[in-house]
Amino acid sequence: MKVLTSTVLRAFLSFVVVACVALPTARATADEDPLRLSLLNAAAKGGAEAHATINDFLKKSDDIKSTSQDEVWSYASKELGLEEKDFRSSALREQNADNFKELMKELDLEAVLIIDVFGKGKKFQLVAIGPSGREVADIRRDVNRGRLSKDDAKGVLKDTFKELVPNVRDFRDKGGWSAEDEEQEVLLPEEEEVEEEETEDLSLKEKAIKKREGKYKALAPGAKLQAGLLLGRRSLTMTSESGFELTHSSPFAGFGGKFDAIFTQLGTDSAIGGTIFGGYAPFTTIFAETATYPSQYARIGAELKYIKGFSPEFLLQVFGGAEAMSVTIEKNPFYTGNRYIMARLGVGILYQVGPILLEIAGAVLPVFNVNNSAGAFGETEGLALAFEPMGGLSFGITDEISALLRYSGQFYSVDYPSPVVLADPAKSTDVVHTGMVAIGYGL
Repeated sequence: MKVLTSTVLRAFLSFVVVACVALPTARATADEDPLRLSLLNAAAKGGAEAHATINDFLKKSDDIKSTSQDEVWSYASKELGLEEKDFRSSALREQNADNFKELMKELDLEAVLIIDVFGKGKKFQLVAIGPSGREVADIRRDVNRGRLSKDDAKGVLKDTFKELVPNVRDFRDKGGWSAEDEEQEVLLPEEEEVEEEETEDLSLKEKAIKKREGKYKALAPGAKLQAGLLLGRRSLTMTSESGFELTHSSPFAGFGGKFDAIFTQLGTDSAIGGTIFGGYAPFTTIFAETATYPSQYARIGAELKYIKGFSPEFLLQVFGGAEAMSVTIEKNPFYTGNRYIMARLGVGILYQVGPILLEIAGAVLPVFNVNNSAGAFGETEGLALAFEPMGGLSFGITDEISALLRYSGQFYSVDYPSPVVLADPAKSTDVVHTGMVAIGYGL
């Protein structure tokens, strides 16, 4: 009976090789379970298209049961402390053989296929990890920009399964994961109790440490440039005790940009980075309902940031820097605009769910210099304070490209104790709302 079962299993697993290439519509043998595996994109950059091409072949085969890579990445990171580089590096794959075996056992997998693209997108690699947790195949191809043709995908799968099938066949012949469990239970009663207790304590400690060293993709060194359409509205009101009142309210549209970079990673769960941002928008100011004056909004700033990861999804950032913001209006007898120079101190949260990144933050802006209408309203008294709530939502389209929506609101309150053009003190409230629709590109 064992010989018959082994023969049937050999026939089934051999058929899998053909199944992956020819995309069969029917199961090779109705009484055999499909090959259980997961295809992972571990490329640091540019592996998405090759992953999609190969994954399409696997999904169309009834003889393969594929587990989502998101499920595998989540377990590997949270429970075993594994990072993508542990799957990408041959040396680290060998060091983590036991972890890979535990991963496959817990998720009931018989193989893990790992994709990598390197050499500036010119080299493709598919590595197969068998049930032992060790590498059983390493197939490579020359490609262009990480793209794998359908013919190459078929050839890669054929070569990979040629090496993987015998490995899985032996694993099944020996009883699969159930046989692994039975071997662990063959201990003397006293010996089993002591070893179980020690192993459990060690496992808990190791998992706690590795969980803290989990993978935080947002902390990986790199840079992203974002640029797009800037929309906004500015509203200023100035009053004095004697009844003076000046208002300036105008919408504007222009362009904005933001450059984010992670300079260095501190350990495995924190990093130091920086941001440069700016925007410009021309518009027209109308005074006395008839007089029009060319005007412009401009903003530029920079900040350093410290980011701390508490889970692969949730991160906290603290930042500080400086910026200048101005609204200028062509020379006229009424009002020629404001310029603010200020520091930036703030805190925010980042929440990553798959390709979606949500950012919510707030900042205090100590204003060191205010220029109102070329000094017509005099110097300000003391240190003025402004506040800025902000938020952003980005969606990853590919590994390099993302779409971004961003909002910022700045609220200024300034006192002018000795205006040059007024007989008594004045005060102003200035509110600027801006929104940006942009495209981001990872560098």
